[in-house]
Amino acid sequence: MRVKLDWLSFSFFQEENHYDNDKESIKAAFAHLCDNLPDGASDFFRNQKWEPGQGRKPYSVSLKNSDNGVSIFANAKLPHGLVELSGRGCDLLSTFDDAESLLASIADRVTRIDVACDIACDTDPIEFAEQRIPGRFKASSRVVSESGTTVYVGSKTSNRYARVYRYADPHPRSHLLRVEHVFKGEDAKTMLAYWMENDSDAVSAQCSLMFGWQHGAWVTIPFDDEPLKAHRNERGEAKTIYWLYDTVAPVLARLHKEGKLSIAQFLNEAVMPLLPPSDDDGTGEPV
Repeated sequence: MRVKLDWLSFSFFQEENHYDNDKESIKAAFAHLCDNLPDGASDFFRNQKWEPGQGRKPYSVSLKNSDNGVSIFANAKLPHGLVELSGRGCDLLSTFDDAESLLASIADRVTRIDVACDIACDTDPIEFAEQRIPGRFKASSRVVSESGTTVYVGSKTSNRYARVYRYADPHPRSHLLRVEHVFKGEDAKTMLAYWMENDSDAVSAQCSLMFGWQHGAWVTIPFDDEPLKAHRNERGEAKTIYWLYDTVAPVLARLHKEGKLSIAQFLNEAVMPLLPPSDDDGTGEPV
């Protein structure tokens, strides 16, 4: 079984955040990102062949290296940006000499990490996913099409879920069953820390513990560790978050529509100065 990082994203903050246009903002974001990485680690980004790309909310512009699956997102009105590495980007990172230093430097700002396990077998994804510890991740869904079969274990809106899929023939990877474990927010930070401290056998065994895989196709070394606990909001935190969404957000939206308050200006002037440079909201995207 092959175990690899298949997605990595992390946020970064800029000291200055007011630019005349998106072109200036993405240039400044790139410079700030590289200048705040350890010596040598910034070479991973400096050596890419960048092209301008479209944004994705809340970001309006990006730099992309489509060949290698590496992207940087920014917005002229926001004091933060986002870096994304797809599967190809993670493959490239695994060959980078200072990968360990880069990962350590963004460990407290990672917003999502995917751990993929490829298994050479004939097992159907539905059969594999159904053979897990009863009661573990009750939410599930499946997609069956001409291109293959995918089963989701856990809710795609949660901070921890899995994708089990197989491509149909004649796809070159149709001989592999892929199990992707997705971690977001605080769970992403926990998994990245575990990834850096352990070997691939321990990581795959830990994934098995968390998701309860029991199918015979999943073979791991004997493992006596405890499963990493999922992050849970404390009761008081949950009430506060509900209040923000239920009461505060509608008021801010109304004031913005009436022209009495700029939400972007409010966040930049009243909220962002209260956060440390490496903070993010733990939801997969920076605030």
